[in-house]
Amino acid sequence: MVVFAGKRLPKGIAQTMPEDWAMAKSDKGWITGETFFEYVLNVFYPWLVEKNIKLPVILFLDGHVSHLTYHLSVFCESKGIHIIAFYPNATHIQQPLDVAMFGPLKQEWAKEVHKWRMQTQEPLNKMQFSPMLNTVIKTRLTEATIKSGFATCGLYPWNPQAIDYSKCLTTSCDPEPSNPDPDNIPLPTSLELNNNQLGHNYLEIIINKQTLQQFKEELNNDVWTGPTEA
Repeated sequence: MVVFAGKRLPKGIAQTMPEDWAMAKSDKGWITGETFFEYVLNVFYPWLVEKNIKLPVILFLDGHVSHLTYHLSVFCESKGIHIIAFYPNATHIQQPLDVAMFGPLKQEWAKEVHKWRMQTQEPLNKMQFSPMLNTVIKTRLTEATIKSGFATCGLYPWNPQAIDYSKCLTTSCDPEPSNPDPDNIPLPTSLELNNNQLGHNYLEIIINKQTLQQFKEELNNDVWTGPTEA
């Protein structure tokens, strides 16, 4: 779905759109709760039906407020579409579009625009936008690229270890002192605390529930009385 900026859609723009695309408008050309609901209602769900895709399905979103509206939630729940939002500020490691697709797509788009300008000596306008983008998507965005994005993000096949967690960490140019003063050690940041909690939660998921319960029961004991291998 192409979102045009302004109060009205450009005259004659519908004739330039591919048949299976949709168009919408917003004040700034950004996605809004209304336009995204239109997309799911008029494009995404009909596509699921047309392709005979078995429901329920998961729809991964970046968690922006425009994607998480009440009427959208009600509609998706009624149709068997489960919305899962990524963690805030984590799209660079979890969003397949950011990880694998946007980069190559932008590069190929830039080449196509340059080619257009060289051939026509004219600036690109809204009437040429959709046909040109459609050409780039169909000829240069491969199925393998799309699948690699989901695999790299650990979404499909499901694999939490596939994510490059190093992108969540910040580095410092200042070396740490060999013998730091314990009175001057800085407190952990909220990001570090959050990462620690995420790691803790993940460990609790993969540990056997019976063993985990025993760990919690003996949390304050000086000596571990459970199996040595645990």
